[in-house]
Amino acid sequence: MGYVWHDADLYKKAPFRSFFGRDVEWCSARYLDGYGDRRELKAGQYRKLVFHKSVPGLRPFFVVVDRLEACDGNAHDYEVMWHLEDCRYEQAERRFSADFGGAVLDGFASDGMFVDKIGQKKPYLQGWKPVFKDGPHEHRPIHTPVLCGSFTGSRRIVTVLYPSAGGKCPIVGVRAGSSDLATDYVLLLSDGTERTFDESDLPPPGYDGELLRTGGCL
Repeated sequence: MGYVWHDADLYKKAPFRSFFGRDVEWCSARYLDGYGDRRELKAGQYRKLVFHKSVPGLRPFFVVVDRLEACDGNAHDYEVMWHLEDCRYEQAERRFSADFGGAVLDGFASDGMFVDKIGQKKPYLQGWKPVFKDGPHEHRPIHTPVLCGSFTGSRRIVTVLYPSAGGKCPIVGVRAGSSDLATDYVLLLSDGTERTFDESDLPPPGYDGELLRTGGCL
């Protein structure tokens, strides 16, 4: 059972918070209105996007924290998907790598398993990009890594997205608690060391003073 668009959704603002600073940025929003044609499944999602810009030894990278909750006590499947342009694509259980010819994006997940749904037609369309032109437009298949898993009650999922200019990625995995109350995530590095971060250490919503004093130049 998936999300079904309703006309009123186009005009409803999502609860949104954010912080913009020199070393880190983050934003978050939540959806609690349910799923299905009549929104009969009382489930919700909370997503936080963190942009780490000044971690020693690492290029700037993104962390996506998803918290899922269903109140009916049943097991539910989830999908967390990323649509990619033309690229050379490789995938493992909880990792993917997309080479765009000079720019590389490596992704790592703490839960579930990546499935590439490129050009999928059933049970629903996924992994296609519209090609607009005069007259009827066409679609072409694109790589779409989808993190698939299941949960009962609640689940926390952490995805790391590391862009680079190529070469060996310094990150080999991510470890994070699956409880919706957990706040830490650990980057596993190729040299055998680990870097630990915690959502509770992020600044509160707003701007840092230094950013304001420099006119917002990053």
